Amino acid sequence: MLKINLVLLLLLGVFISGCASKQPDYPVYIGEKINRIAILPPQRIGEDKPGTITCTLSEKDFDADVTTKDQGRIINDMLLKALKDDKRFFEVSDSRCYSYFGSIIRENVKSTHLRIIQEMGKELNAEAVLYTRLFRFVEREGGSYGANKPASVALSIHLIRVSDGSILWRYTFDETQKALTDNILDLDLYRKAGFKWLSATELAAYGIANSVDNLNRFLPK
Repeated sequence: MLKINLVLLLLLGVFISGCASKQPDYPVYIGEKINRIAILPPQRIGEDKPGTITCTLSEKDFDADVTTKDQGRIINDMLLKALKDDKRFFEVSDSRCYSYFGSIIRENVKSTHLRIIQEMGKELNAEAVLYTRLFRFVEREGGSYGANKPASVALSIHLIRVSDGSILWRYTFDETQKALTDNILDLDLYRKAGFKWLSATELAAYGIANSVDNLNRFLPK
């Protein structure tokens, strides 16, 4: 019976493996309560920057691809929806973000990435900033039960304290879906999504849900 069940399991659908991060790679005890957190729109990869990119905040390398405005908006909407009931978080629009970014750069063209985010937080009267970088959002080729190429998504999310620029929490999601037979030990997505090839949006939703769940466990109420 065990042998039969194992064979059936191997023959059914697919799930995630690869360089997965199901837990945050920078768990820090935040300590004090944070009451006002700005959610910045995700920073995307431009057409001139595909290839291997090192995140300036985590120093991790990502296999990056061009990401579009619509893809960035999908990630942003997922975060906003997941955090909508938590009154500590508030949205920052694209136009407002770009306006602050421009004014900060004009004042100091040598500002570091972290310094710019910190200064944005001050302008927004926020205690912390939730900053997301979208490195890859590659759609699958084929259908949910017969894909020629799997979906692939990579992003990092950082919670940055405005007062001193400290990175309080960080979560990395870097996933390319693979067949269940390639890694039978990781069944988390298989349990949640069923035996199928996910779209990039579904894959990203899985990552965002995991990240917000983990953030909620680390962030003092």
